Amino acid sequence: MNTSKRLTLTATAFVFLMVTTFVAIGKGLETVATSCIAGVMTILSTYIWAETKRPTKPTPHDHQY
Repeated sequence: MNTSKRLTLTATAFVFLMVTTFVAIGKGLETVATSCIAGVMTILSTYIWAETKRPTKPTPHDHQY
């Protein structure tokens, strides 16, 4: 998945969960609002993890010359 598609999906999910959070707060559904905030934090941490460049581990077939 390329970066712009990942960003678009993350932003869409973020907006949906934030709107749901504010609607839930307005209706007095604190449990739903808390769950939405947890979802936002999960989405953001997953996005950050996906964008992080991690070093690759050498495999047994890699030769060091």
